[in-house]
Amino acid sequence: MFKRTALLALLSLASISTTTIAERPWASTSELILLYNINPEWQIFSNSRLRFGEDFDTFNMWFADIGAHYRFHKNFNIGAAYRYLEYRVGGEWEAENRPMIQGHWFGKVADISLRNRCRFEFRYYDFDRDDDVRFRNQTRAEFPWGIYGVKPYLEEEFFYSFNADNIHQNWLTGGVYFKPADKTKIRVAYRWVASRSSSATHEWSSSNELYLALIQSF
Repeated sequence: MFKRTALLALLSLASISTTTIAERPWASTSELILLYNINPEWQIFSNSRLRFGEDFDTFNMWFADIGAHYRFHKNFNIGAAYRYLEYRVGGEWEAENRPMIQGHWFGKVADISLRNRCRFEFRYYDFDRDDDVRFRNQTRAEFPWGIYGVKPYLEEEFFYSFNADNIHQNWLTGGVYFKPADKTKIRVAYRWVASRSSSATHEWSSSNELYLALIQSF
């Protein structure tokens, strides 16, 4: 039952019209995630990302962060981090400082690994934009079935801005993951990005993103 439902979900994602996808702008994101387990409870992590937009032609965003998690239960942890970002706004590079607090739930259903992350981001801009608080909720399912160790996964994340008082972005990601070494994981995926305009119309638009991540544990 679970296997059939999961496969149907993956097929639904893959069945998006290729013509429609081609008409939307493309971007690529590369991510490096480093995890250092001090002991079974405490973990230090660092995450860095590069993004190229406008059909891969323009380097338009990067960030780096560092933080720590405390695992107080086999299925739960809490943590905090500081992230520094730079991105292009009107052709100029602008900066953002972003302290974050977050918590994870981990579990399994029929050998499907599930994870949910809730995060609050406190966004302080170094340019002419009102500071904001944002809530993000991410849900991921990693499936155990695969070929030669390459297995599928699905992920959904929505973004709620307290300033705008609405959900202003939603990501739907589908791809594969594999482990070339014991403490190394690689993800390759397609991400559909839906964004709400900040103008009075609040119109939604969408774009395509290719996603590559390297997760290294120590």
